[in-house]
Amino acid sequence: MQRVRVPGSVETVFANVQTRLKEIGASTHLVDPLSTTLLFGLDLDERGPTQTFFLAVVHADEDHSDIAVARKRKGRRQDFHAMVVDEPDPVESQVLGMVAPP
Repeated sequence: MQRVRVPGSVETVFANVQTRLKEIGASTHLVDPLSTTLLFGLDLDERGPTQTFFLAVVHADEDHSDIAVARKRKGRRQDFHAMVVDEPDPVESQVLGMVAPP
């Protein structure tokens, strides 16, 4: 999982992320506005299959929120492991850069 801190409330950041996902052509599969989490598919490579990502926006401090992105893996055990913030994953970092506000 990769994350970035951005200015703004959780609600504002989550709304901005949803707008950005639409702009880049992501297909949102599940939206839970109460928990500010979603699951979305994105074609990163014209030749490859659509990849699925988990995204969450959480409160960081008074003026900031964190956006976290994890790539869905094959199997529940690997999905669970993907939810740990660890070494940079180039695909997750790329997607995070695409959805995070500048």
